[in-house]
Amino acid sequence: MSEKSQQLVKKNEELWREIHKLNAIIENHKLQIKENEKEIFKICKHEWKYDETSGPYDRIKYRCVKCNLWRNSYMYC
Repeated sequence: MSEKSQQLVKKNEELWREIHKLNAIIENHKLQIKENEKEIFKICKHEWKYDETSGPYDRIKYRCVKCNLWRNSYMYC
């Protein structure tokens, strides 16, 4: 293998490691958001408003105007 190809292989390995590290960070952030939403759903004094962008087949059609969560407690259990 040439030196140029070895450098490219090494660079790809570094990039893949960084991708995996960033994916782990993203997953951790998603879990934190989920936990935050659970807490918000419990403490917010919701004001539900019909979401006009919801389609006829959407099961949940109301959002809180304060916290922007959906009116479905099972989503935030």
